[in-house]
Amino acid sequence: MDLQKHYQQLYLNAVEAIKKDEYSIDDAIGDPADQRLGLTLIIRPSHKVVARIKQILAALSIAAPGQYIYPDTAIHITALSIINCYTGFRSEAISLPDYIALIEESLQEINAFDMQFKGITAANTGVMLQGYPGSPSLEDWRNKLRSIFRHADLEQSIDKRYIIQTAHATVMRFRKPLENKAALLACLQHFEDYDFGTFKVKEAVLVVNDWYHTAAKTKELAKFSF
Repeated sequence: MDLQKHYQQLYLNAVEAIKKDEYSIDDAIGDPADQRLGLTLIIRPSHKVVARIKQILAALSIAAPGQYIYPDTAIHITALSIINCYTGFRSEAISLPDYIALIEESLQEINAFDMQFKGITAANTGVMLQGYPGSPSLEDWRNKLRSIFRHADLEQSIDKRYIIQTAHATVMRFRKPLENKAALLACLQHFEDYDFGTFKVKEAVLVVNDWYHTAAKTKELAKFSF
């Protein structure tokens, strides 16, 4: 996949959706009745990159007040969603050692790789950072995970919603009508090509998480080194 072209098309589509008030509002954000949980492998950016990401988080909070801005501690790339969030999932009900063993198996011959966050893209649901892997390692790892879990007798819903191919990180979601569309569009334009930095991906984390990876509902289960 040509990531740059893909991100650009997403961005152009999202700008039109915002201009026409056709963006999608997520009413479940902050709803205490939302009990959806899942199992996800994530990659977290370095502290140095997070420090630069904070600039867009602050700018979005001004340009789009009232929208859901991800806290910097929740910024991540989804390596793979192993069990999509649903009501009733409990990590205590799965055999965690079996999942860990399969993930460790998948990492054989997968090396550490660079990841660059450069520019932003968007969707009708929110705003994302554009992630660019510096090698095929992420794609190779995802494919190995798919193959291994496909042949395992474990609960999983990999690729059931969609096949993840990008390396984006969500930073904002719409949860109410925009007060000032022009301000948000100007903010997006400002960060369209902004270089948030590059970091070495040496570790991934298996977490139980809610849909928004909020701190109160996210629990680290295991860490894996490349």
